[in-house]
Amino acid sequence: MLVIGGGIIGRFIALECQARGMTVTLIDAGQSRPSASWAGGGILSPLFPWRYHASWRPLVSDSLDRYGQWREVLRSETGLFPEINACGMLVRESEVEQARRWARDERVKLLPARESGISGGFSEKAELWMPDIAAVRNSRWLSALEVLCEHRGIRRVLSSVSDVVESAGAVEVCAGEERFRAGQAVVAAGYWSKALLKGLPFTEELMPVKGEMLLYQLEPGEIPAILLADSGYLIPRKDGLVLAGSTLNAGVQDMRPGAAAHQVLRESAADWYPPLAKLQPVAHWAGVRPGNRRPQPIIGPIHQGSRICVATGHFRNGLVSAPATGQLVAEMVSGQPPFCESQPYSPSS
Repeated sequence: MLVIGGGIIGRFIALECQARGMTVTLIDAGQSRPSASWAGGGILSPLFPWRYHASWRPLVSDSLDRYGQWREVLRSETGLFPEINACGMLVRESEVEQARRWARDERVKLLPARESGISGGFSEKAELWMPDIAAVRNSRWLSALEVLCEHRGIRRVLSSVSDVVESAGAVEVCAGEERFRAGQAVVAAGYWSKALLKGLPFTEELMPVKGEMLLYQLEPGEIPAILLADSGYLIPRKDGLVLAGSTLNAGVQDMRPGAAAHQVLRESAADWYPPLAKLQPVAHWAGVRPGNRRPQPIIGPIHQGSRICVATGHFRNGLVSAPATGQLVAEMVSGQPPFCESQPYSPSS
């Protein structure tokens, strides 16, 4: 089994396939085609989940439990214990009734912001409180999963893929100076997946969506919860680092941070927490999300009977849906019954 893409979705797919008895090679382009998951914030919920298509539910509804289970696996097999910050999320939302209907239908705890018990004026700027929302520290999760893959004997090849060919009974992949041949392959390379599948019957329209983030250093607990508004969000880490994000720039794959985005993010961050206006960010970076013109991700064989499966188009929900996506893909390629209905995610052909 070949897994192309070294972001968090590719790593979970590799681990899930290996757990089902497959010999897995993970081909990771590294910094030549950076994964969006290195740049993301790690909130374990879609932003404003009531605005999303219902087909997302199986991939995101139990993400906190899934990450908790994987953290125990990591601790037991590698000694690593990557961060999950179960701090809850305060939300500014004008469509409060829509959110409340969604919460009732999905049986999700959604309370008035005043019931959060959070002081300092944060709850006065929000309408809703979601106490069961957490965030993962994605960079540490990616590093920990890399260690777990190595520990389990998954070969990692650090190289860009230039060619993917499906022939009778096999898939051939050219990566750098090496050529790989396997019975099956999964392409989970984010926005770059489209280019890798050029010449194959894959017609989904992916687009790059550049996003930029700032990082601040505060005292631990100074920002007590995730703060979400249409203008942006703040995500606290347990050591006092706070992420401010994120911009959306559709059609752009330039990875360089820009001055205009820097200013927008600073203004948004200071709107949530005015003391940030006087602080200089300690870091500023950009990433490219796999934008998708349909309302759900693209997961499944590129055509009926194909030995090439794709997992891409998650847009802003790659991190939250990664463990479930990994399981679903592994079930598909191993011939096991999928844990959820997979048809909504199937590629068009």
